[in-house]
Amino acid sequence: MSIKNPHLQDVALLLIFPVIFLFFLWGPLIEGNALYFRDLQIFFIPMKAFLAEWLSNGVLPFWDAGKFMGVPYFADIQTGVLYPLSWLLLIADGNHGIGLLIYCHLLLASVGFYLFIRRLGLSAIAAFAGGLVYTLGGVMVSSFNMINVVQGLSWLPWILWAFLRLVQLPTPRNWVIAVICIALQVYAGWVDASMMTGLAVVWLLLSQRPNLEQVGFLRMVGLVASAYFCALLLAAPQLIATFELFQYSVRTGGLPDSEIAGYMLGLDGLSSLLFPPALDALDWEILEAFPDGYVPLFLSLYVGWSALALIMAAICLCHRQAIWWLSLGVLGLFLAAGENLSASFYLHKMVGIFRYPEKYVVLFHLSLAIVTAFGCHHLARNCDWRNFASVLLVIAMGCELYYYNDKINLLQDADYYDLEQLTDIQHITANEGRIYSRNVYQEDVTSVRDLYLNYRNDLTPFTANLVGLNYVLGTAGLMHRSHREIIDLLQPLPPSQLLAMRLAFFDVRYLASNDIAFKEDKSWRSLARPFGNRLWDIGTQKSDLYFPTQVVPRQGLSPRFFSMERAVITGQKALVETDKQADGLSGQVLHTERLTPNNMRVEVETSNNSLLVWSESHYPGWQVLVDGTAVSLEKVNYFFMGVWIPPGRHEVEFKFVPTGFIASSVLAVFVLILLIILALANIRTFPSRRAIFSS
Repeated sequence: MSIKNPHLQDVALLLIFPVIFLFFLWGPLIEGNALYFRDLQIFFIPMKAFLAEWLSNGVLPFWDAGKFMGVPYFADIQTGVLYPLSWLLLIADGNHGIGLLIYCHLLLASVGFYLFIRRLGLSAIAAFAGGLVYTLGGVMVSSFNMINVVQGLSWLPWILWAFLRLVQLPTPRNWVIAVICIALQVYAGWVDASMMTGLAVVWLLLSQRPNLEQVGFLRMVGLVASAYFCALLLAAPQLIATFELFQYSVRTGGLPDSEIAGYMLGLDGLSSLLFPPALDALDWEILEAFPDGYVPLFLSLYVGWSALALIMAAICLCHRQAIWWLSLGVLGLFLAAGENLSASFYLHKMVGIFRYPEKYVVLFHLSLAIVTAFGCHHLARNCDWRNFASVLLVIAMGCELYYYNDKINLLQDADYYDLEQLTDIQHITANEGRIYSRNVYQEDVTSVRDLYLNYRNDLTPFTANLVGLNYVLGTAGLMHRSHREIIDLLQPLPPSQLLAMRLAFFDVRYLASNDIAFKEDKSWRSLARPFGNRLWDIGTQKSDLYFPTQVVPRQGLSPRFFSMERAVITGQKALVETDKQADGLSGQVLHTERLTPNNMRVEVETSNNSLLVWSESHYPGWQVLVDGTAVSLEKVNYFFMGVWIPPGRHEVEFKFVPTGFIASSVLAVFVLILLIILALANIRTFPSRRAIFSS
């Protein structure tokens, strides 16, 4: 029996989404199985574990001491420290937490897309069909390995819904809703999503231009622009910290042409992405790419044959709105396929700070979902049997998407991320360190699952970026091939043992054998050659805090002079003129305590004015207090922090708060309060253009 009440129809269809997603994510969400492919296992799992650990202790982690010599954690927008849904990680931990995070965002995306399609005036079954395609289509599911992508895409339909609502009823309350949705997408942690959403909003406004005669198109553009401006103010704490980190990134000068081209979508492979995902090594050409350290993204555009039938129906009917939204998908393909399109490639060179131009297929995915809804709506309109046929087609679509795209989710047992079982160690020599290794890859790899299992067991070069090593195994430093500053300082050094000593001095413990340091060091390269891609443990690091016996100015010194006995004040002359032979600097570290990632407390004793060096990265936002009084922080040995300690016994505290965080947080709270007042105020609509001029 059909449901005649439209509101009951909406409720009934919306309640189907959580059931479908429950079965789709049953492994990680209910059984605690591990999603394990690509960035998820080497980056996001440990990142979220770190966040969950400190959020559960009531601490906002601003700093991560486990990567390199310490790096800003909050400033990396992907961490989502201030993103409200990150608190879901406190409800469930480990694999369950990741499953819950993805589940809730799929649910969020489906409801947002459903409301958007219904706001367009389409039927409930059409909105449901579009929601299925958007949430279970290839682009969304193949993005599970990058949680921030799923988070960002989940807010895209909500922003479209909010602006469409604003177009239809331009009230302050609807404007505030749009502002909140935009800000939440920014905090979700995928900048590209905000850019793509902006393009989709432009498409939405242009499609609604005939309906804006009374409101005024330019006035609506002003409301949209002001909404984005206020949203940026709400997200200021995150954006300011991220922009500062970007200034220290190698991407400040843009990406090389080769890297831009390497992450663009080849036109020759576009057609294959529209078919059901073929998860075998041959189809994905993994065997050729994998030895070089590149693991495919598993990008898929598959939306199901049923959805394609509805899309073709909408195109054949020449529906104006459907064709318009399909043109947005064409734009997405143009932006994604710049490797073969010079105009698109040039465009990405101008804004080449994001690694994945191919992800602009999100616009294509969005357009397919919207056009699917249009096709379903017109198939079911004004005819009972066609309505029944559309329902059957939507059911078939759901089954297709579930069956094929569920295969993209690579699952392992719950203990998959227990890295303790990966500590098989082969000693090279007592002095040369050691490498983590397993048996070589299987000669006959028959499936992607087999290949990824070997990938994890073999600890490929990507493990050099595995922040989880620190949290699970208690390491304190990683070397990464993009850390060019360290490499530049190490180049003039002699090879082998001395290089290992210098790496240890820079707090680097693990080094991937495909790193630049290996490639530029003949001795190390010859050692690594028989073992291929491995993760090397170069030995024990030096003490975190120490007093050098000699402090010298920077001029004329290369990194070969750095040691625990000698400190170089970077950027200025030494504050204390010392005799290189006998300077008399001395001090003793009595006690250290690190309660959170954001601070370090030290108790020291010195007999004279001495320099305390801490081998943590010198970065804006660090402050130091000696006996509760703020003092100047020195930059020592290019990277480290140092503070001058007067004679006697003292308590020293290093504290890290991102630059401008307090001020920007106050601003964001102030803007939020104003938005709440505006939303609650009894203002039915913004003054019209005619009313403004007549007054």
